[in-house]
Amino acid sequence: QFKLWLKRSRANEEEHPGTIKLSTSEGVHILKPDQVLYCKANGSYTTVTLSDGGSILVSKTLKTLEDYLPQKGFIRIHRSYIVNMAKVTRLLKRDGGALEVTDGTLIPVSENYREGLQELFS
Repeated sequence: QFKLWLKRSRANEEEHPGTIKLSTSEGVHILKPDQVLYCKANGSYTTVTLSDGGSILVSKTLKTLEDYLPQKGFIRIHRSYIVNMAKVTRLLKRDGGALEVTDGTLIPVSENYREGLQELFS
């Protein structure tokens, strides 16, 4: 059974290269990285917010999802948030710092991640 699963998994990867697959209770969502705005921790779940205004609740922790997302383009900016840097419209320095994404949402930047993030913007 495992060999069959592995074969299907590899075939799926070939059919959908460069995609993010998110399993939910409803099924598997196959997304392009540019469809994702940000991910927010919600206990042992993560809410993935999409550029079309929708969201997907995934039964994975943010840490698990962080390891699964493409390294290029997605960055952890807070213990509760990962953001798609391609969707960031500005960096706000006041009130501890925040990133604004294309839908206007302000996402806080924690002190632990601030210095590295400012280097990206300089």
